[in-house]
Amino acid sequence: LGVTDADLLYKIGQTNLAYEQYEEAGQSFTQAITRQPKNANYLLGRADARMKQKQYATAIEDYDAALTINPGLADAYENKGFAYTQLGNYNLALQALNRAIELDPKDGIAFYKRGITYFKAFNTTQACEDWVQSEKLGVDEANDLWKKHCK
Repeated sequence: LGVTDADLLYKIGQTNLAYEQYEEAGQSFTQAITRQPKNANYLLGRADARMKQKQYATAIEDYDAALTINPGLADAYENKGFAYTQLGNYNLALQALNRAIELDPKDGIAFYKRGITYFKAFNTTQACEDWVQSEKLGVDEANDLWKKHCK
């Protein structure tokens, strides 16, 4: 099958994420990265575990490392942007989220997260536009935010 130790560790990390065992997931991803440091998916996995633990700055470092390996990863830009949102750095958040949307204009979650970022940055008009687009792309939660903040 060609499954490596690193692949197995990555799968364990994914399973740990699914079971909300974030610290263990991070450890498994770190072990996978040690074995294959140029694997962007392993870095994304660890970044996602760090996001769940609210370790936003270190998650951003992993997203950046993954993007160095593969600059076309829309998910990495999306999650990096939201990490910046959580840190209150809305300019960098919007840069990353805009890039995510450029790479994948049908990603409703990216519009949803960008809407939250605009809202936190006091740009309600743009937030509402993004939530409308997000809902059109299948993100039902966007409609809830629109009803609450845009009517």
